[in-house]
Amino acid sequence: MKKTVSLVLSLLIGFSVFFSPANTNTASAAVMPTAAEVAASITSVAVPPTDAPYLVLPSVPDGFRIRINSTSNANVIKLHGSIIPPAANTNVNLTFLVTRTTDTPVTTATTGSITVTVPAKTGAVWTSYEAESATITSNTVTQPVTIATCSATTPCSGTGNGQKLKNVGNSPDRYVTFENVTVPSAGAYFMQMAYGIGAGSRSFFISVNGGERPRYP
Repeated sequence: MKKTVSLVLSLLIGFSVFFSPANTNTASAAVMPTAAEVAASITSVAVPPTDAPYLVLPSVPDGFRIRINSTSNANVIKLHGSIIPPAANTNVNLTFLVTRTTDTPVTTATTGSITVTVPAKTGAVWTSYEAESATITSNTVTQPVTIATCSATTPCSGTGNGQKLKNVGNSPDRYVTFENVTVPSAGAYFMQMAYGIGAGSRSFFISVNGGERPRYP
């Protein structure tokens, strides 16, 4: 018997607080790397698991963002990060664009070519739900939840149609609900979620069928 559930997703911006020693003679200020330095440090990408629906991008420091800049095989890994599992193990060459968002204007640098081996598909079925297709709850006039188109200035990864939602969370009245999520039977299922932030860290909450909302991470 099929099981239908509803997922409610909200996000909470996380803050990091840094303290400097009172004695400045014994401490040196941290220097933010350049976009070129961060790009040069990225030489590999985690191998995606079998039947993964999207690529996990390399991590970058606070104040930077990263996106795929080029792909040698868009039939396997698309520019926005989604994966179409191939019939056989396939090598895809990628480059990434690193943007230092704290500069005005922003500065960018491109990584060298990185080979990613995408495992052959096993026949497992993944069901994708796009955030812009969810039911939006946005009971606020200030920064309401809206649909945005991905671009070079507002990149996003893991989306299936080049769109994303903006301003989800950071308030209890800004969230989205995925209705009629159907699974073959009741049980535990693995879920992957792609979301992006300009800088800093962020947590999110997930509720199934109106239950508790645990915070991740």
